[in-house]
Amino acid sequence: MTRLLALPIFLFVFSWTFVAFSQSSPLDKKINLDVNSEKLGKVLKLIEKEGKFKFSYSRKIVPVQEKVTNHSSNKSISQILTEILSPLGIEFVQVEKQVVLRRAKEVLAIDPPKPIATRETSNYTISGNIVDLKSGESLIGATIYITELKSGSISNAYGFYSITIPAGNYHFTYSFIGYKDIHREINLDKNSELSILLDEDTELLQEVVIDAGKSIPFIENIQKGHTELKPVSVALMPALMGERDVIKSLQSIPGIKLYADGSAMFHVRGGDRDQNLILLDEAPIYNPSHVLGLFSTITPDAAKDIKIYKGDLPVQQGGRLSSLMEIKTKEGNMKRFGFSGSLGLAATRLAVEGPLKKDKSSFFVSGRFSNLNWFTKRIAGSNAKIGFFDFNTKFNVAINKNNRLYFSFYTGQDNFEDIGKSGIQWGNFAGTLRWNHIFNSKLFSNTTLYSSWYNYYLITSIPKNDAWHSSIANISLKTDFSYFINPENNLYFGAKISFHGFNPGNYEPGNGILPQSVPVVPKKNANELALYAGNEQQFLEKVSIKYGLRLSVWQNIGPTTEYIYNEDYNPIEAKEYAQGEIYNTYVELAPRLGLAYQISPKISAKAFYTRSIQNVHLITNSISPFTNFEVWLPSSINIKPQKADQLGGGLFMKWPEKSIELSGELYYKWMDNQIDYTDHASMILNPFIEGELRFGKGKSYGGEIQLEKKQGKLTGWIGYAYSRSFRKIVGINSGEKYPTYFDRPHEISLFLSQKLGRKWDISANWIYNTGASITTPTGFYQFESHTVPIYDKRGNDRLPDYHRLDLSVNFHLNRPENRFKHYLNFSIYNVYGQQNPVYLNFNKTGNGDLVVPGDVFPPPGQTPSYTYIYNFIPSISYNFKL
Repeated sequence: MTRLLALPIFLFVFSWTFVAFSQSSPLDKKINLDVNSEKLGKVLKLIEKEGKFKFSYSRKIVPVQEKVTNHSSNKSISQILTEILSPLGIEFVQVEKQVVLRRAKEVLAIDPPKPIATRETSNYTISGNIVDLKSGESLIGATIYITELKSGSISNAYGFYSITIPAGNYHFTYSFIGYKDIHREINLDKNSELSILLDEDTELLQEVVIDAGKSIPFIENIQKGHTELKPVSVALMPALMGERDVIKSLQSIPGIKLYADGSAMFHVRGGDRDQNLILLDEAPIYNPSHVLGLFSTITPDAAKDIKIYKGDLPVQQGGRLSSLMEIKTKEGNMKRFGFSGSLGLAATRLAVEGPLKKDKSSFFVSGRFSNLNWFTKRIAGSNAKIGFFDFNTKFNVAINKNNRLYFSFYTGQDNFEDIGKSGIQWGNFAGTLRWNHIFNSKLFSNTTLYSSWYNYYLITSIPKNDAWHSSIANISLKTDFSYFINPENNLYFGAKISFHGFNPGNYEPGNGILPQSVPVVPKKNANELALYAGNEQQFLEKVSIKYGLRLSVWQNIGPTTEYIYNEDYNPIEAKEYAQGEIYNTYVELAPRLGLAYQISPKISAKAFYTRSIQNVHLITNSISPFTNFEVWLPSSINIKPQKADQLGGGLFMKWPEKSIELSGELYYKWMDNQIDYTDHASMILNPFIEGELRFGKGKSYGGEIQLEKKQGKLTGWIGYAYSRSFRKIVGINSGEKYPTYFDRPHEISLFLSQKLGRKWDISANWIYNTGASITTPTGFYQFESHTVPIYDKRGNDRLPDYHRLDLSVNFHLNRPENRFKHYLNFSIYNVYGQQNPVYLNFNKTGNGDLVVPGDVFPPPGQTPSYTYIYNFIPSISYNFKL
């Protein structure tokens, strides 16, 4: 703990020492200057070199071709600039480590002469909201660029921006992906409010736009920690049975690997599947799977903004070790009513939005319902029933210019049923109430009350309503503050309190009478408190830093029963805890640090360190992609919090004139208290389930590189990732290091989208992964009539390498200028019919034929066979939007 405390203290002291040091003005430095009839532009460059700072100015204001003369010896730069610029009507002011040149204010003749640089310069704040002209929806991440300062800011997750700069005349440019830029010349002589309405660029939308925007070095440096996945990009990607899928589209991003075919689970940089936090309007989604993973719960129709953090996690969020996926849903059109939807082989979708009161409030409602019964009846008979649905809704109310309320709600459910006999059901729920408040032009807050839960039922008898039931739930209240000090300095701080409930799986008879032979697994509860503070700063023109500290307090509370285990993991004592009794506490600190250096306008480098803490744990030893049979447990007496420290760094290059970006990143992650399972662990209806767990260390490392073209008729990316993932746990694999199931060293992803005229566009997606690490028998022996496998090492084998090509073609049925837009989508999933196995079986054979196990002599041999899911799958769907 001492070493952990030392790091944030060091960072805090270092940062403020650096700030204090950097405050000495370069204008005070004394230099020699001897120029005769030289152009002003050249003279300014000489002064820049001597003073080791940069001038910022507009050539429309500063006459760089004007010839000036100056002979100065051992004078301050401030004195020299006053002598040169005063006759030209130019004044100067220092802003951080830049010197801004601008038109001088008029000075009355009766005023005594003053050095222009010593005039008092007031700072003022300009703030407001950036919204869509046609819908009134806030635009997240819109860019505000100030020409004279060569810097700016971006709008936050609710479209709000705030910039504090010295008084003066400035040229502002407001821009957003796929929208027309707006230019404003602003005389900032007081605190001002300016909200901007941006209109879609219909000509630009004829092309495919994955991402675009003004190049602001400071912003680019700070934001490199995440990947943005636009809903328009998801809509272009080929998908199984034409069903667009946010989660499945992640597999095209280097460093993110799907668990297997038929699964919506994924792994990021060598982390386990429960180490990914998915937030839907800030509420966690615990299981994003439909149809046992064939589809996911998140549809691009409802999504407005999608961000994925793979390593450099923001200090505002915590709770998982590997990744964060933030999804903001649509707010609803405040201007007019509209609808959208699709008809496909797998599902039907419909969304409706519009104003409740024009420019004051709006709603968005969407639903998706499966069309799979026709398919399942053909392959599983008339008694089979498979179905799922999703329902999203959101209300947005602008109370006044400083207050806004959002209410969002999601529910989704799956139902697999052998009609009248048995089945399985699972579902997610998430609800969020948010209040945005603007205290003043610099201080913004977002307060959120949210709740979410996940339920799983294994129904053993539909007529009797008997089922095995597991669940996890939470209710949380959090508040986040953003303080915009100036364009180069933003402060973030906040707090969260949560209550968590866990049901690790219990049998629930329909009559309410539990048989004595059925064990009871104790339910668990926990409280959580989180506090955080972080800062983003630009110290010098080319150096920026973000740093923060997150405090987590986790408390286990009664009523429950905790079992104490001996060194052989056998229970030796049961402890009972009363309602509300706090019996265990973990306090953890998680520092975050990011550094960036702008090498040139087109090249930047970055390094980061992140510590993460995880207190909710998925307990399952199945590697099948077809199971939602899950148990969640909290950190407690027997399960310590999982911890991860990750170091990383990378190089980022961009060529805006060609809309091309190239990025490369390396990382190393070491993890404590990783969970694995003893051989033949019993996970269901086991009160002593914690005794089946084993704990140890893990590590992962690797690198990722991606080349991306973001705009034009041809867009897309190609990426490569190398990653390794290992664990070392006492009691498993003789205590030696072994590769995890998700250790898949090589990954290649290719996505291309081509616009063909006004009617057609075509997309292709190709993926390659090294096969998953698995454990196979090294031999077999006969015991009586049974064939018993012999295992040596964990992770001693691999499944065959995975690769797949998907194609998608859209045929647009409307003219581009029409408001009603509709198109047909033709998709082929797994174009060349690659059989990618999901797991391996060993079958007994005799004379080359499969035989039933029994008393066979001589004993039959064991032949491996693979199980596949997909072959060549074509589909068609109709999509529309008004």
